[in-house]
Amino acid sequence: MQTSIHSRDKIISIFSAIIPTMVVGIPITMQPGFVEGLVSFMGISEVKAGYIMAAELFGLTAGTVLFALIATLIDWKRVMGGAIALLIAANLLTIFMGNEGNLLPLRSLAGVGGGLITAVGFASLANTQKPGRNYGWLIACVIGFSAVGFAVLPLIFKAGGYKALLWVFTTILAICMIASRFVTSDHKEVRVADGADAAGKLFSPMGLLALGSVLLFFIAYMGVFTYMFSIGGGNGLDDTQVISVLSITQFCGVAGALTISFLASRVRHRWLAIVIYTAGIIGIFAFKLDIAFGVFLLLNAVFQFCWNAGQPLLLAIIASRQSSGAIMRFAIPLQFIGMAIGPAIAATVLDKTGGYGPVITVSGILALLSFMMITPFILKLKRRELGGSHGV
Repeated sequence: MQTSIHSRDKIISIFSAIIPTMVVGIPITMQPGFVEGLVSFMGISEVKAGYIMAAELFGLTAGTVLFALIATLIDWKRVMGGAIALLIAANLLTIFMGNEGNLLPLRSLAGVGGGLITAVGFASLANTQKPGRNYGWLIACVIGFSAVGFAVLPLIFKAGGYKALLWVFTTILAICMIASRFVTSDHKEVRVADGADAAGKLFSPMGLLALGSVLLFFIAYMGVFTYMFSIGGGNGLDDTQVISVLSITQFCGVAGALTISFLASRVRHRWLAIVIYTAGIIGIFAFKLDIAFGVFLLLNAVFQFCWNAGQPLLLAIIASRQSSGAIMRFAIPLQFIGMAIGPAIAATVLDKTGGYGPVITVSGILALLSFMMITPFILKLKRRELGGSHGV
């Protein structure tokens, strides 16, 4: 039976998409903590830890691409339930069997499960009447949840290191299995909405520019974020100070996401994008300076605000122009391709140069290129406003 517009906009349906997606976001939003766990408790080098996290994100990307291909064929409730089970299994295998030799394939498998969960969550919210608002809620929940995670991270590490962190993650995932029952299944409606010209819109010059901007945006921000612990340590901050900064500034990410939710239908694209991109680019390059605790805190606040305001902004820009769901469904995996490539590029630059300054420089340049790619799109849309688009 088809799911009505009204039923997919019920709060229980919206939050059944938000909650599992929020939980799956833990390894992404808390990536510095996961990297630290691998280095300090599993005996993995910083470079290899970066590659392990990249492998998990590549697996996550594969899961989102897989969903984009099967979204019109399979009930989304079954996809969500099966993906949660897969991720739980991968975490348990990591806990009981994980070592330096098999962490790459195990975390890649975990990533596939996480990618499917994330893709179902984003796609479900895209088909609501207020996708911009609901994306803002999702990102605010993800960042707020990770802020709590950073706050309790020292206790988790003290209790059992990296594997204790995975136990907490897995337990919460098991509870999320309940939410999969209430996810709306829109595979039939999506097949009708795509129409015959979906591929043409996906590969149009403007579509490719927008998708390319999304890709570079996430490469840039994830490249810096992956080594934020080490950047802080390189400026003389101890682990407790860095954890405090990362925990506190997560709330700036929440503020960024909620700001976009509130301003999406009130402020023009052009000014939102200029302010957020410019502040974000300057903030990334500023990490190259010799910074004390207060400046490190301020830069992370700007970084988190611009990152988490920029994500829903880019999605809303795409949603405001398309009548087909194809562009949005492929924007989802491109986010995670960027998240996966970002740590890999950062690890490679670190390996070749031995310093975090070049990592920051490369990330700043990529953020600037992302802005340049989306600028023609923004200028063309300057008379439109974000929000209220349906049928993404």
